Amino acid sequence: MLMAGILISCENDLQQVQAIDIDRSGPERTTYNAEYFFSDSGTVKNRLVATKVEMFRGDSNFTRIDDGLELTFFGRTEAENAVLTANNALVYQELGVMEVYNDVEFVNAKGEKLNTEKLIWDQDSDRVYTDHFVKITRAENIIYGKGLVANQDLSWYKITKVTGDLYIKDEEEE
Repeated sequence: MLMAGILISCENDLQQVQAIDIDRSGPERTTYNAEYFFSDSGTVKNRLVATKVEMFRGDSNFTRIDDGLELTFFGRTEAENAVLTANNALVYQELGVMEVYNDVEFVNAKGEKLNTEKLIWDQDSDRVYTDHFVKITRAENIIYGKGLVANQDLSWYKITKVTGDLYIKDEEEE
């Protein structure tokens, strides 16, 4: 008789279970010290190393990266073409867009360095862009501007509203 009482008391009332208010504003999943590889047709295209990754699901699906990230771009031969670092990022998978912000640094294979506070990577177009202040440091020049459009490995870029001093070699120096 005691056993029957125990079995009956374990039954859940579905209305009570459905009435429980679950906080859906928090992340669905959190990962610490993550490393992800992204490939296309068996070729590694990108590697993402991040301190904290939170995935949110609901009305808008997105991933938030906090406390630092490093995104490496690889070329056709899987050689490292560029490295993008930032403190934070938002990734909108459905749009194919990653927005990195706070202390953004992007270094290409030639050693040219882009610094800005916000940069958007559109994965579908293989482009990065910003409308924020930018600083490009090259071997002998520093170029400043407001706004930039570039390909995703920063081997080509166009700065809007350019300012800065450029060093141009004199023909006699060559």
